[in-house]
Amino acid sequence: PEVVIPKCTFLSDQEKQEITAWIDAEEDKGNRIIAIATKNVSDYDQNSYDMSANDHGYETIGLIAFYDPLKTTALSTVEK
Repeated sequence: PEVVIPKCTFLSDQEKQEITAWIDAEEDKGNRIIAIATKNVSDYDQNSYDMSANDHGYETIGLIAFYDPLKTTALSTVEK
């Protein structure tokens, strides 16, 4: 989300703050968050499209919160 939200220029500062507060609340519950943004590209050509140059100005955003518990082997992996 921290990469996607700033690229959604249609969001107001207040909306960004509300989204960030929701993300914080979900993370406090132990959930992970994925942000998805879209935009229409009328002149898309897979052979010449430069993603880096066009990675801005997204038009919609979706947020997904999901529970991702630690694996039972996590502790032993960290101890190694």
